[in-house]
Amino acid sequence: MVGNERDKKKAQQMSQQSSASSYAHSETGPLGNTRWQVVSLAPRDFFGPYASKVIEFRSNAHIITTTTDRNENVNSHTENYRVVGSTLIINKPGYIINAQYSLSGNQLIVSSEDFRAVLKRI
Repeated sequence: MVGNERDKKKAQQMSQQSSASSYAHSETGPLGNTRWQVVSLAPRDFFGPYASKVIEFRSNAHIITTTTDRNENVNSHTENYRVVGSTLIINKPGYIINAQYSLSGNQLIVSSEDFRAVLKRI
């Protein structure tokens, strides 16, 4: 619980800095500069209905999520992230997600108390 509160505080500080063009840090772990396609998500529509979802972890600690809906409309949004050990911390003003992750070859598994996602490296 103390670690979670510490993560929340650090995420809030980083979110406040995110509007600055110099926002970056070195806690991107092995995910920096990688792209992933969501293969499965449970519950399926946890992040809303979609036809495909591509996640790009940039080296500047930003995640770009590109979602194609069932009508082929494309939407992208940006969040901040950092990696601490086997924990992936994703945040944006108003929320923080602490999830466990594991990498095995071209597969990334992300699990939180609310969802579980399996992604394939592209």
